[in-house]
Amino acid sequence: MSEQARYVLIGGGVASVTAAQAIREHDAEGRILMIRDEPHVPYDRPPLSKGYIRNLAVDLDDISSKYESFYEENKIDRWLGTRATAIDRGAKTVTTDDGRKVTYEKLLLATGCRAARPEFPGVELAHCLRTMDDAEAIRQALHPASSIVIIGSGYIAGEVASVALGLGKAVTILSRDASFWTSFASRETGDRIAQAFRDAGADVQLGVAFDRIEAGPVVHLVDGRTFAADLVVLGTGILPNVDLADAAGLETDAKHGIVVDDHLRTADPAIYACGDAAFRPGHPMGLSGEHHLNAKWQGTTAGGNMAGGDEAFAKVPYFWTDFLDLHMILRGHPENAQPAKMIGDRAAGEFIELYADADGKLAMGIAVSHDEPSLDPISDRLAEHIGQPIDTFEAP
Repeated sequence: MSEQARYVLIGGGVASVTAAQAIREHDAEGRILMIRDEPHVPYDRPPLSKGYIRNLAVDLDDISSKYESFYEENKIDRWLGTRATAIDRGAKTVTTDDGRKVTYEKLLLATGCRAARPEFPGVELAHCLRTMDDAEAIRQALHPASSIVIIGSGYIAGEVASVALGLGKAVTILSRDASFWTSFASRETGDRIAQAFRDAGADVQLGVAFDRIEAGPVVHLVDGRTFAADLVVLGTGILPNVDLADAAGLETDAKHGIVVDDHLRTADPAIYACGDAAFRPGHPMGLSGEHHLNAKWQGTTAGGNMAGGDEAFAKVPYFWTDFLDLHMILRGHPENAQPAKMIGDRAAGEFIELYADADGKLAMGIAVSHDEPSLDPISDRLAEHIGQPIDTFEAP
């Protein structure tokens, strides 16, 4: 016999937490059940690649999304260390890997993403960084190490490299991409970031081809060069977890996520999706912004709509990263956006770069600075200006 819950939330990240909070603000009594495959209470991911791997004293309490009392006071049940294995949309049930079954009225898929691993021999010898357990394994290996090889040139690679450099480690960054941040930044900005890491002491090798990783570990390139280190960390992107939704017959995109409408509903009116795993095709802002704040915003909208609301998600995607002594914020969406205007001094690390759509309107903006507080008003100004002519943008 199955259990029953008015709201079942699959995934225990920040999107689920904020969805549960929003549900409870609209529905004081309906049972909320969160199914989470990790054994840990929900936690925030951004610290994992920064403070958590840097400081051995940081623990789960420091990065938890909510205090334990939040779940008790809001009557949110949790099945931790439990994986949802099947959805029966006709019966409105979810089955888990331990044989339990729960019937739902509304279902949220906040299944997040997993680390993408490149395909070459020995890649399993490298560490990924996606979960707290991943971060724990990396920091236990990093602190006694003298050297580290990081594969990738995105923001996770940059954040791990920054921590390792700060700890005095010899850092090598290897990437098949020709520049840093190729998924969202111009070549000129990417080259500026690469140079910042070189200036900080990292050996940065871009545009390389990987042959294999051997025990040691030793990274072998196709051109015959080898790079030995005490550990290897991958920062090679993420992929949305869509298998559960796909098996349930919902529309998915293997690269972008579970297809939703502007209200974060799937084609099944009883099932919603949000966070890193949600995707709205054709949305001017992409709606697939794999970042902490976007997940929070979408969780709030999805939860409210599951409990009877009717709000379209309209937030401008937000992204940030800290690396070396620099900080970056991004507003908008990089797909089909082309660099159009530079404000400030890129060489000095104090600049705003504007990206235009095909009509010359602002699609995305990136701001970099040594002064983190200065980025907040720039972020707000960029968000306000999305969709307006590039030439009319004025920095605050």
